[in-house]
Amino acid sequence: MWRQIVADVLDVEVVCPVVTEAAAFGGAIQARWCDRRQGEVDLAALCQDWVALDESTLTRPRPEVVARYHTIYRHYRETLAAQYAIAD
Repeated sequence: MWRQIVADVLDVEVVCPVVTEAAAFGGAIQARWCDRRQGEVDLAALCQDWVALDESTLTRPRPEVVARYHTIYRHYRETLAAQYAIAD
């Protein structure tokens, strides 16, 4: 459900990593990168080697829901502009 909400609100495809403990895994990758920085280890290459995506979790935005979120957000921005004289 959360992946679908993120996909719809941000209008992007969402896919999860195979390792579901992302915070700890991200910390481990960062620690490895910091430990090896003297050897010029590229963070992108490290992520390419270590991170695998679970394609079965791929969630695509639903155009009709994306359109509704855009409408709601536009109304929100218009209300802010009117209430607080905020320009777009």
